[in-house]
Amino acid sequence: MSPAQQAALEQCAGRPLTTDDIAALTPLLVARDDGAIAALLSVGRTRAVRVPIADIQAYLQSHGIWWVLKAAAADAAHPGQQAAAAAIEVASARYDNIDFTLSFVGYIFSSLVAAGLMAQADFDALHAMSMVPAEASSQSVTKSLEGL
Repeated sequence: MSPAQQAALEQCAGRPLTTDDIAALTPLLVARDDGAIAALLSVGRTRAVRVPIADIQAYLQSHGIWWVLKAAAADAAHPGQQAAAAAIEVASARYDNIDFTLSFVGYIFSSLVAAGLMAQADFDALHAMSMVPAEASSQSVTKSLEGL
């Protein structure tokens, strides 16, 4: 694999290639199996998407978290009162979806963990709902390797 080919594939992958990647990709590159190259570059790639509010509400309700938040938000003396009130506001039905890439959304939900209103595993599960595979296409591989 030439340095130019490696740079093109790293651009396509969105990350530096490891020595294992290079070893696996080199025979595919020689064979110009762009579909297999794209599949290998796609392993572990993700992108963030907005999560429908109904899915967030369903998770919070089915795991008993919604009612914990409601109780904490109603208790002015509760140390997590503000975080609970903010989370209820974010998870209100007036929004179509939640964008977990926004820093304030992450802050609100991580504050719930810090206040003991939600487990870290629940935060991780909610965040995982916003991550989907970001597959490289064989067309993007072909285009990136044109002329190399």
